[in-house]
Amino acid sequence: MIELKNLIDEQFHKDNFIIRTNKVYNNSSDKYAVVYCSSNGVYRQDTVEDFQESIVEKDNYEWFMTRVPFAEKHIFIRDVTRRFYQFGINDKEINSLEKLVEMIKSETAGYKIITIGSSSGGMAAIVLGKMLNVDYTIAFSPMLRNYKESVSKQEINEKLQTKEFIEFVSFANSDIPIFYVFPSGSEWD
Repeated sequence: MIELKNLIDEQFHKDNFIIRTNKVYNNSSDKYAVVYCSSNGVYRQDTVEDFQESIVEKDNYEWFMTRVPFAEKHIFIRDVTRRFYQFGINDKEINSLEKLVEMIKSETAGYKIITIGSSSGGMAAIVLGKMLNVDYTIAFSPMLRNYKESVSKQEINEKLQTKEFIEFVSFANSDIPIFYVFPSGSEWD
């Protein structure tokens, strides 16, 4: 019997990013690259079947069909481990948040950068946006809640394999423009 953890570990050996380019015809001399951060919802349920279908078979990345039309470069990333990108996006060269930033910097040299994401991907878009000093970030219902309110630091550290927990809320106060989009009628958000 296949276990979800085994499938996730197997997928974590793969790149977990896609880069697409296209020629954009506009009057501006500015070239844009967009980093699209998938949320933990890139696979909906914690089941072998859902992970197999969404990640393994369909190679799903959020935002793939809704690209920014004026951007020349599109970088799609996902964290299949659902650990808020703290351990990067794979266990190869991009195995930390810092190495993810290095990869994105390398891929976006010469471009103005935009980061986009929702929920945990919105949080990642904000964190990466600040670390990359992007032109702006668009975050849809970003997951910025301070988990120390409901979960002990010990529990967080156990979940994150004793790596120091990032205070994501502190990234929300930034000197880069962040556009927060949220459903004001939703008690959950």
